[in-house]
Amino acid sequence: MGGELRGPPDSPQRRFSDEAARPWRLTDEDREALDAVRRATTDEDFRQTPDQGELTAEDDLLLADYDPGLAMRDPAYLPEVLERVRRGLTVDIIVGSESRHRPTTAYDAFEHSYVDTLRLPRDTDARYDRARSPDATGTIRETPTYNGMPARGDVRQGQLGDCWLMAALSAVAGRAPGAIANALSDSGDGATWNVSLHQARIDRATADWVPNGETIGFTVRRELPTDPGEPGQAVFANTYDTGVSWVGGLEKAFGAVDRTWSLGRQAVVWDRGYQRLDRGGGAWEQAEALCQLTGRPAGIVTLDPQPGAEALSENILTALHRAGKPIIISTQESPREDGKLPNGLFGSHAYEIVDVAHGRVALRNPWGSDHPPPVTVRRLLDSAQPYVATLTD
Repeated sequence: MGGELRGPPDSPQRRFSDEAARPWRLTDEDREALDAVRRATTDEDFRQTPDQGELTAEDDLLLADYDPGLAMRDPAYLPEVLERVRRGLTVDIIVGSESRHRPTTAYDAFEHSYVDTLRLPRDTDARYDRARSPDATGTIRETPTYNGMPARGDVRQGQLGDCWLMAALSAVAGRAPGAIANALSDSGDGATWNVSLHQARIDRATADWVPNGETIGFTVRRELPTDPGEPGQAVFANTYDTGVSWVGGLEKAFGAVDRTWSLGRQAVVWDRGYQRLDRGGGAWEQAEALCQLTGRPAGIVTLDPQPGAEALSENILTALHRAGKPIIISTQESPREDGKLPNGLFGSHAYEIVDVAHGRVALRNPWGSDHPPPVTVRRLLDSAQPYVATLTD
């Protein structure tokens, strides 16, 4: 979902993000990228590859819901790119002296990437530094990766509008902590983490994200965006209060995933790095993240919001909860200026469902605070989108 809330209103992680999103501006880096795409779209080197075949399910679904804001940014070039991608063509993008052949699949052939810094949102002056936090004695030290097994309580959203990702990390840590431990580990050099995520593809029969047997590997430097006024205090995923940094490490790795995307996917999502995470996401992106973290099929389960269907929705949620599956649901947009909805909920926000019992649903706010009291299924359906992201195996 776009426009997600960022951190609790009184948190230092929200200090730089109280303003509404600023108007989109072309930076020099953006102009260079646009020029590269323009050169590609006017080049005669478009060609049908023998093994291309029909458009992939990933491209079909992604292009069907592309960001219309891209057309406003450069209406002259975008439709041509989309047309060529839809036709299943490939293109050589020339950037300086580098030429890369990019087929229209969800991911390029990809083995490993070194992640140092990522593009930051334009409304923050955060600086990269090692995250630090108080230890048991109150001494400020570099924040350790883990403190025992990962737990959902380790997840506290910060400045970024990435509640969709934070809810996914919280849900997996709560239901399958071993998957988090397998995804991120210390490299042993004191400077980096090793991150391994599962590549996902769309299953044509079910429209679920399913693992394709390959992994996305990253070596991620431990420096995270921090508050320049509070050295070492991370402003995105909150590592200072939790005392662990694995959430910040995985957040950074997910920000780098777009490096592995094909031209088709890059054409429909313009922002990169932390900027892309800050755009928000819904059940579709949450399901992909669940698949990437666990290596298991994940998708969207639709609830019936009509009056009288509460028992059916409760049965679905109860079955998913009893099966030990992570469950994420997002709320509708709030008409109020403070972003609030009834029953202690916030609008355009993702929550993890942590319990379903006696007709009530318990939700965890990825802020790590402002958790709503358990709500009836009816009240949840009145305030939430009718889609939940979960594992589907």
